[in-house]
Amino acid sequence: MDFCEVDLDEFCYKQFDQSKKQCSFIPYDKKEFIDKVNELINKKKIKVVPGYAGFCKHIFIENFTDATIETVEINNKNRDLIKTDYISRRDNELPVLIRWISKKDVKDIIKAKYLDLILYSREQIEKENKETKTVPNKKSNCLYSIICIKPQNEDYELPMTPITMLRNTLITEGGSGINLNRDKYLESVKYWRHHVSIIDN
Repeated sequence: MDFCEVDLDEFCYKQFDQSKKQCSFIPYDKKEFIDKVNELINKKKIKVVPGYAGFCKHIFIENFTDATIETVEINNKNRDLIKTDYISRRDNELPVLIRWISKKDVKDIIKAKYLDLILYSREQIEKENKETKTVPNKKSNCLYSIICIKPQNEDYELPMTPITMLRNTLITEGGSGINLNRDKYLESVKYWRHHVSIIDN
């Protein structure tokens, strides 16, 4: 699929704010980031794959920032470092139970090789904003906007967390309104049973 230009959705702004500790930090200026992404799109130096629903796409690019990996395999050395809490990504969402390791506790954390840019269609973003009574500061004219950036070493989609899949069934609580896929859910459990997120908190 060809993209002519994409935008950065306001939901993703928090990833460029180092004070927001509940997500992966992208150490780059927001405007310069989206300009760079669109430059790569125009030069066709991207890999585009379908997402979990028709409105979702993934763009994989080489990591041109200093963002570090956001997931690590659980082992005997880091198992005791895992923390849990009920966290909401924004005020109008239900808090859900997540687990993570603080970045400061991870020794020799490495820069990610790739960035997985998760995009939603303009129609889906408008639908979710309406359901959650979210009023954006600006309306994008682009057909797709980036809603999440995942720094990782793989150039393919990693399973979303099981709780994210469950929340996605509840569009009024911050999800996308997509029914749960049992096989995908079990695949997610298989992966996340042995992996944990890394966040700045």
